[in-house]
Amino acid sequence: MIDRNSQGVTDRSMAYYLPPPGGADYEGMYARQLSGVSDTVARGVLPGNLLAFMSPDSTKMGDLVVAAFKNPSAGSMKGVIVIFIGKAGDNDRVKAAVTPTGATYRFIEAK
Repeated sequence: MIDRNSQGVTDRSMAYYLPPPGGADYEGMYARQLSGVSDTVARGVLPGNLLAFMSPDSTKMGDLVVAAFKNPSAGSMKGVIVIFIGKAGDNDRVKAAVTPTGATYRFIEAK
């Protein structure tokens, strides 16, 4: 799925995944993932890279992306591709969070 949507990637891909909720230390995993993604977005990502976000819990992953991208520098991710694999109901808010960075946003509906 990611490979078919990675046109324009010239460097590397980074995939972020949250397991289904309810497992041991789920909230801890979420917090660590949010911290890592927030730090990455704050530092900036070089053109040619891809960030992919996916989880069986589309809403929770959407929450993570929205929170991590809440204070982006305008245009700071031009040339970067961001893929969100989730439910259509989460697409608009994730897209709205990512768009100010200038990244190319791609949505893949999870089945």
